[in-house]
Amino acid sequence: MKKILLSALCLAAAFNLYADNPSGNLPDANMAWTLNDGVLTISVLDKNSTNEDFQLGDGTAGGMIPEFENAEDNPWNDLRQDINEVIVEDGITQIKASSAFGQCYYMESVTLPEQLMLMGPMTFYQCSALPTIQLPAGLMWIQQF
Repeated sequence: MKKILLSALCLAAAFNLYADNPSGNLPDANMAWTLNDGVLTISVLDKNSTNEDFQLGDGTAGGMIPEFENAEDNPWNDLRQDINEVIVEDGITQIKASSAFGQCYYMESVTLPEQLMLMGPMTFYQCSALPTIQLPAGLMWIQQF
């Protein structure tokens, strides 16, 4: 009985640890994401990828936030109320998703990489706590809805 109880407690502890730091990968977009203490970080999954779609020209690979079929398909959709800050790391060149960070009502800060060239429509839609956004100099296109 003690062994079963101990196993159940270990399993519960492991689940809570994981639940506190949700994360995921989108290999087709060469992108990884994690949410830790209110900070959503988007990063390149594999900087050594040989996929031609992600080559940055300096011998490294970048990534993107892809377009999702529906807003609910966005992997952090159910976590929007927990996001206070977004960091899109170096190497992410495109945010294709409509409303990628939309309705993150408590987001107060966002960091975008200099390599970012494209942002989808309504990327920061209804982010009412976000006072300003510093757009990178290399940004060439913000899509209209």
